Amino acid sequence: MFFLRICCRTKPLAAGLAIIFLCGLSGPGCAWTQTTRIYGPEDRDVPMPSASTVPGTANQAAEGVLESYFHAVGATQWQGVKATGTITYSGNEAPPQGTATLTITRDGFTRLDVTNSLGSTSFRVRGIRGGFQDVKGTLHTLPFRNARAGLFAYPFLLSPRLPQQQGISLTAATVQLNGRSFTRLSLARPVIERQTSPRAHADVIATDVYFSSDTNLPYKSVDLVGALDPSPQRSIRVITYEDYRQVDGVELPFRYTETINGQRSWVLQLTAAEPYAQTDPAYFTF
Repeated sequence: MFFLRICCRTKPLAAGLAIIFLCGLSGPGCAWTQTTRIYGPEDRDVPMPSASTVPGTANQAAEGVLESYFHAVGATQWQGVKATGTITYSGNEAPPQGTATLTITRDGFTRLDVTNSLGSTSFRVRGIRGGFQDVKGTLHTLPFRNARAGLFAYPFLLSPRLPQQQGISLTAATVQLNGRSFTRLSLARPVIERQTSPRAHADVIATDVYFSSDTNLPYKSVDLVGALDPSPQRSIRVITYEDYRQVDGVELPFRYTETINGQRSWVLQLTAAEPYAQTDPAYFTF
């Protein structure tokens, strides 16, 4: 995703959010320029995203997975959420732990604000528009692809606009992961809706979401992130969702762990949350 911290020489910039995809701004010395592969100790059994590239298709199994998820999560009650907690970074030059405020709307607009001893940062995404403001106040604009991928996978699935979105493909299958059985929902979506050219139409984001067989709730999501477009360089980002709690009738994860190519990047632990029904676009833009 998002690196919720900048990986290289911009240590003050890292002070809060691990930014999504800004690694490409850090220059040729960036530590995250390896080819796409799992080389770290975590998530070694997670394969690359496998979503179909055939637009506008969904098999019956995928529709069943979504129905089970909507029932388990309490989707009819979903209005968005505003939560607070802490974010802890990993690595030898990780920034200090910070307090975090996470806001997600019903339509998937997302904002994550972090404050620690180095200052404050803010990450905001609204559709294909997104940006990250570092501790110095400098704004870094995210490429369309990276903003569209989002901070987490489940807000896109819960969005009431999902059935109307064009060019989406959904497939599902039962798979083994870490010795356990999961239902994998493979999702492919165009970076920009209503695309007109074949070249643009081919620009898709593939995401795999692994649902727990006993709860029908997401356990992991996998996608490819990394270098700035149009570079083909990508890294495997895995988000693990744990510590589910009910917020006004909706089951939401309170613990998020991100790994990039198998290396842990950060852990976001929420401690309190409440429904968030506002949709003011200004709050999610710079």
